[in-house]
Amino acid sequence: MPALLDAISTTEDPALLHSLTFAMIEIDDPAPVRAGLTSPSPQVRRAALIALDQMHSSGIRSNDVLPLLSSSEPLMQETANWIAVRHADWGGQLAGRFRGLLNQSMPEDKRAAMEKQLGAFASDAAIQGLLAQQASAGGVQARVSALNVMAAHPPKPAPTAWTAGIVSALGAGNADVQRAAVAAARSLDKDDAAAVQAALGKLGRSSAPADVRLAALSAASGQTFDASLFDYVRANLSTDRPIADRANAARALAHANLTAEQQLTLADSLKEAGPMELPVLLEAFAQGGDAALGAKLLASLGDAKARSSLRPDLIETTLEKFPAEVQQKSEELLASLDEARASQRAELDTLVANLHGGDIRRGQSVFNSEKAGCSSCHRIGYLGGRIGPDLTRIGEIREEKDLVEAVVFPSASFVRSFEPVVVETPDDIFNGVIVDETENMMLLATGAKSEERIARASIEDVRPGTVSIMPSGLKDELSPQELSDLIAFLKNARRGPN
Repeated sequence: MPALLDAISTTEDPALLHSLTFAMIEIDDPAPVRAGLTSPSPQVRRAALIALDQMHSSGIRSNDVLPLLSSSEPLMQETANWIAVRHADWGGQLAGRFRGLLNQSMPEDKRAAMEKQLGAFASDAAIQGLLAQQASAGGVQARVSALNVMAAHPPKPAPTAWTAGIVSALGAGNADVQRAAVAAARSLDKDDAAAVQAALGKLGRSSAPADVRLAALSAASGQTFDASLFDYVRANLSTDRPIADRANAARALAHANLTAEQQLTLADSLKEAGPMELPVLLEAFAQGGDAALGAKLLASLGDAKARSSLRPDLIETTLEKFPAEVQQKSEELLASLDEARASQRAELDTLVANLHGGDIRRGQSVFNSEKAGCSSCHRIGYLGGRIGPDLTRIGEIREEKDLVEAVVFPSASFVRSFEPVVVETPDDIFNGVIVDETENMMLLATGAKSEERIARASIEDVRPGTVSIMPSGLKDELSPQELSDLIAFLKNARRGPN
């Protein structure tokens, strides 16, 4: 062991460092390795820590590691963090430290790192109690961080103290706390959350900012809307509203218990719904209805501006509980959708041929507009979302026709690493892009501003998807000039001057 430790102190070769550390692990004799913990070389101390942690006889002790989480040496702090998160049973010893960190002011990136570290201990009873207490009564930053951890690492079932903390946060007077509380509420099983559902409904009917109200209503289920609230939510489907508000309004209506009259009104609204909202709104009709509602629904879908965003299988599923005569009448609509897809290639050629007078600056405005919603999912430079591919240099690698196809027919092909998947659970089927995975959880982006945290224990099947989460139908939303401007902007996204 002394020879191995000495060799580690004199090499910078990563492969050799790995081999020397692995040799100590294989020898599996902790006592002589402990001498390396007092070495003046951070590299030796790091190797000794890793070896002690990985040995079969596990010579690592919590007091070897936990003090180093605050080390001024980046290498030691990084190593200590890597080891600590693998020992969830150390959470109780860390509760005091995390309590202090939660209430400290720190840069956003460091707070995110602290939340990730804290989440590794979310199964520990002491940490669970700390999170619940901070969610209920901490400062604003502490409450938000505690709720972020709850949202990202929900145990099943959730501790009673967690639901109480989330309910308290939903009733807070601070919008940032309420936004984080809504995200935490989404992560709970329906069986955990009777009190949470009531608190979400109350927040949705409050005087909170519109985005908070709509997010709360979209996270709730089985809500009954009076005439005023129904009109308020439906008004937020308008294409001039922020894309996140439109998405939440659509989900809120899809999850609500609507009256027959409200369903008829909503069916009429489908004509003007955007391509992101239209498929979601169909869920509001999944429990069926009479022939009059079915006829109204089919007529609206036939006239919908975003009808090209609809999948035939989604329409068929929506109509399963309607009378047989409604299902028979839907065949004409389904046939027209099939014909539209068959003519995509010719339509694409026409769209490309009609691109004239595109202006880069106007195209940038289109890209960032709520109408197109491109920046909600895609980045250019340091601005934008991360759900879809980075488009900073897309003009270097894609031809004009490829860009048009990606905008108007997003399901025609998929960029590697952004392929959609279908995740099936006993209660639901989700279509989206995997944005994060842990041992216990899969985080699925199902839209520009919508995510689903799915417990691995509940997943029955994961298979490749065939439909992009980027909505089709933008060609119907954008004017020919706006499409020309947008394509001009994307063509100009390059490394340097053209």
